[in-house]
Amino acid sequence: METPWTGICAFLLFEVCFSLRVFTSTISNQAFPLARKGLTVTNITQLRFKLKACGPAHLILQKEDRVDFNTYGSWTFVLGSGGNARSEIRSAVFGPLYDPHYEALLDCNEFRPFWIRWKGGMLELGKGSEFGTDRISLHTIAPVEFNYAFLVTGWGKTGCWDVDTGLTMLASTWKKLPGNTKLFGAKVFGYHTRSPKECNLKCVISTEDYLPCGCVEYSYNKLTKQCLVVDESDDVILVDEASWKTWKLM
Repeated sequence: METPWTGICAFLLFEVCFSLRVFTSTISNQAFPLARKGLTVTNITQLRFKLKACGPAHLILQKEDRVDFNTYGSWTFVLGSGGNARSEIRSAVFGPLYDPHYEALLDCNEFRPFWIRWKGGMLELGKGSEFGTDRISLHTIAPVEFNYAFLVTGWGKTGCWDVDTGLTMLASTWKKLPGNTKLFGAKVFGYHTRSPKECNLKCVISTEDYLPCGCVEYSYNKLTKQCLVVDESDDVILVDEASWKTWKLM
């Protein structure tokens, strides 16, 4: 099993670590809430992640569970703005910028590691996988507790995110779609699994080589035990077919 965050995995009979894979679209006002995949930031003060994008990419922290692009206090860590020439901290996606750092940090074809920290009112943005090293932007505010995090690319760019959750495999909610449907597309992965739950694990657990941008839907055939999953960045449609059921992330 690939281990995207060396040093934080548990060694049992095999090495175990977890992360959330998320795809963000070209739509600039469409933010992906990490709570949708089970991650809130209440009672934590730092996150690290890998990102594959051409830029710009935003990680937004808020108290509220509805994203706000304009209000002061919706603090945003920005990577690759200005044509991947600048990174900074903003008081909102469209708010004033603070402590800009001029360097091309993002890559369209390669995951790059970054970290953020917001302890005691000190907002920090850094590159690399070690907290506190290679800090590139810093801004101090009154201490605030955040509860929710959102991911955005947009402005014609997509992004694939790999958010570290350490030893915790987070719970998420899935809905079974009505009717008999299955995923259909050029890049659908097929497996033989014993149950829909095992098929769900094929969708949830991913690596840089397997479902690199995450998975939000899967199909299962109860008769043949076939499981279908697809990377979220790939185009897929649902087709009607007997004995198949499809689940989608809520």
